Amino acid sequence: MHHAGFDEMFFTKQYIRGLKDEVRVMVESQMPPTVIKAAALAKIQQQQAERTKLKNKSAGSYRHFNQPKQDLKIG
Repeated sequence: MHHAGFDEMFFTKQYIRGLKDEVRVMVESQMPPTVIKAAALAKIQQQQAERTKLKNKSAGSYRHFNQPKQDLKIG
């Protein structure tokens, strides 16, 4: 990973460019100075995105208590 012609910021920017858009935007805004810090931020953002998706998915599967049941008509 180390090369005389490239500094740490070069590798950090390259790492960030490879992230998913939803994660990349948040990591870029933090301006991490190293790949290690960028990776840590990316992991946190990815976990947050997964939790949000799970919440949204489970929220849509529950019926509110005040919502009436729909009668099923057979035949």
